[in-house]
Amino acid sequence: AVVSTQSGHYGRDVKVTEDRPYPEMATSSLIDEEPDRLITINVSGYRFQTLRGTLNRFPDTLLGSSDLEEHFRKDTQEYFFDRNRAAFETILFYYQSNGIMCLPSYVNPDIFLEE
Repeated sequence: AVVSTQSGHYGRDVKVTEDRPYPEMATSSLIDEEPDRLITINVSGYRFQTLRGTLNRFPDTLLGSSDLEEHFRKDTQEYFFDRNRAAFETILFYYQSNGIMCLPSYVNPDIFLEE
């Protein structure tokens, strides 16, 4: 997989891969109780990686609950969402920052509210 680190907003780096994720990843779904487990979330072709424990901080949300399993693809070993990429970076930052919500000027507020 081609991995690049892009400077995200708020001074955070975001790992993005452009093709198939790492072959050594588990063959079953990645949602579990292992907070240090690295998971891949594919949002319309951009792959974001984060720790399971980061998402577990908000168990009443889609990414933090077992509902995430509905989006797991065994063929690519990742969670897939056909959604707005720019809005997702803001959503992921919400998890990483323990609940800080900041909407960048380049994200349409109406699109963000749909996400």
